[in-house]
Amino acid sequence: ECFGAYGWTEGTQTMKYIADHLLADGVNHFVPHAFSAKAFPDFDCPPHFYAGGEDILFPAFGKLMAYMNRTAHILSAYQHTAPVAVLYHAEAAWSGQSWMKMQKCARILREHQIDFDILPSEVLELKDKILTVNGRQYKALVIPGCEYLGEKAAAFCKKAKAVDFPVYFSDFAPKNVQGTTVGLLDL
Repeated sequence: ECFGAYGWTEGTQTMKYIADHLLADGVNHFVPHAFSAKAFPDFDCPPHFYAGGEDILFPAFGKLMAYMNRTAHILSAYQHTAPVAVLYHAEAAWSGQSWMKMQKCARILREHQIDFDILPSEVLELKDKILTVNGRQYKALVIPGCEYLGEKAAAFCKKAKAVDFPVYFSDFAPKNVQGTTVGLLDL
């Protein structure tokens, strides 16, 4: 849902900006937000695309959708490759201990033009000493700082250490796993 957070103040210029940002990041599947069959205005579902003929931006919106469809179709032929995986922080947040949001790591990586994918702990698996998920291989795993790491991620870290696969803990490492800690800005 790429346009849902802006409400009625969002025009096609903002939508084009958001679309280009997502397309440049490799997103090629979009769900237009909140199409409503209710009578206009339905304040629960802006932007209300057609709005019974009341939306003056509807023709421009149609052109934007055609542009997004064509561009996403062209980009879908390519496979995204990222050298780094970042662990999603959900289990650390649920632990009740100190933890860091993965967005902080993502921002630093993005600012240094290091492409990455965000992965949940359930998919972490080593194949031939490399983190491999759905045929995609990663050269390193970044784990946002946390005091406690869930069982699956901790088990992965132990296996990774045994085969020298790089795992980096940002700012501080969990108490239940040994690993390399690097400062957030040094990622």
